[in-house]
Amino acid sequence: MKLILLIFILIFIIPIFSILFYLFPIDLEIWKHLNSTVLSTYIWNSMILCLSVGLITLLYGVSLAWLITFYQFPLKKFLEWAIILPFVFPSYILAYIYYSHKDKFIELNSYIAAIFIMSLSFYPYVYLFSRNAFAEISPNLINAARIFQKSELKTFWKIIFPLSQPAIFSGTILVCIEVLGDFGTVDFFSIDTLATGIYRTWFGLGSIKGAIQISLTLFSIIALAIFIDQYLKRKKKFYQNQFLNAKKSAKKLNLIYSLLAIFYCTFPILIAFVIPISILLYNTFQIGFKNFDKEFFEIIFRSFFISFSGAIICIILGFTFSYSSQIKLNKLINIFPKFISLGYAIPGSILSIIVLSNLKNLDEFILYLSMNIFKIENINNIFTSSIIALYFAYSIKFSAISFNNSESAMKRVSPNLFWASKILGYSNKNTAVKIYFPLVKSSLITSFILIFLDILKELPATMILRPFNFETVAIKTYNLASDERLKESSPYALIIVILGIFALYFITKFNIYRLKENKDE
Repeated sequence: MKLILLIFILIFIIPIFSILFYLFPIDLEIWKHLNSTVLSTYIWNSMILCLSVGLITLLYGVSLAWLITFYQFPLKKFLEWAIILPFVFPSYILAYIYYSHKDKFIELNSYIAAIFIMSLSFYPYVYLFSRNAFAEISPNLINAARIFQKSELKTFWKIIFPLSQPAIFSGTILVCIEVLGDFGTVDFFSIDTLATGIYRTWFGLGSIKGAIQISLTLFSIIALAIFIDQYLKRKKKFYQNQFLNAKKSAKKLNLIYSLLAIFYCTFPILIAFVIPISILLYNTFQIGFKNFDKEFFEIIFRSFFISFSGAIICIILGFTFSYSSQIKLNKLINIFPKFISLGYAIPGSILSIIVLSNLKNLDEFILYLSMNIFKIENINNIFTSSIIALYFAYSIKFSAISFNNSESAMKRVSPNLFWASKILGYSNKNTAVKIYFPLVKSSLITSFILIFLDILKELPATMILRPFNFETVAIKTYNLASDERLKESSPYALIIVILGIFALYFITKFNIYRLKENKDE
């Protein structure tokens, strides 16, 4: 079992580290040109965007989760799930929508506009992770703080925030990774970052090796952030009582504070969801039903299927890797899952090259076996020309979301439960299914929705690795919007939004149901 798990982990680790093989020989001419012209600008702009968006989403996402979890005010039940709605809009779509109507809105500097747009798109990461962590804090701790007449802010800083650090920083790290890897938004606002530099070096200068070598700079920055996050978590232990018998009581706000809370929660919904979707609906109404043909519905089904099945695969992998790391089967299995997070740091285009290179070698090996041993011909490109390549890329890139979220949840599970299961004679597999899975189920469902939407909106990897004539709503939307055919792209963008709304509503209703169960215990 340990050997099988180790081989399985290595299948995903090897492609991540195979990026190092593309570094040599180093393309000195490209590096000299970049270093003397734009490399410092790429790095500086990337860091400014990363730190700015990361800080804004951290403050806004955590504060929203705090309000929703610990306070009672009108429209709270609606706002609890509506706050996540901006996540269904890809940031580049928001950029196109507001730019096409810039005469009706305040004109902003391109840097400020990009920071604003990306903050609105990515703050749900921090909100979801924080909300889930806050919901699992024992109400006994909050009630004890109130008995000792501690202020709300002091309770937050001394109790709530320290207990939720793993989830909060995991969400913030994911935001930073998204910002550093974003291409559509920064390219639209003509901001030179490492992500745009990779594409320009690849397509403009015609150097794939140069593009991969630049991506190593981006990869190194994100890897450093991930390892800092892991180091900080390693120094602390976070356990929660899983058998709660105290009821959670949200503090009721007075009229003025209720109005302020409603405004604070509805602002991102209005700016990043209501206005954009109104524009998309208006555009769709204007073009009529001529685009709702057979191809349109085929693209919808294809997108839903690949997103749903890909998210399931990533959830299984993330849970398996985090559980193997948690129970420490052996030193190697404990170390390797930590590198899974690095897959999310690789830009989609570069990941596609790596996946194609590895699967091409596997295709050649299978072709050799089929022709020389089994005497079977015409077996070509089983992996590289099929949907398997997409699943492989999604697994490498998005399993990090499931791994980080489930690992944060498992760190709050007391190790006494694991040892109790061993005393009762449970195998590792039964312990995972019957004990750990129910305790981290809400975190896994949260991860599922994030991965589902990420795959639904994924562009570079899907465009490069897709089989022939395989289009998704994201590809169709981007192609039309990038040609400034926003009205024609509106129906496809609406599909992304509608599927996202259903998925987000489901996860939020599940979390509310889980909270009600805790109250009844």
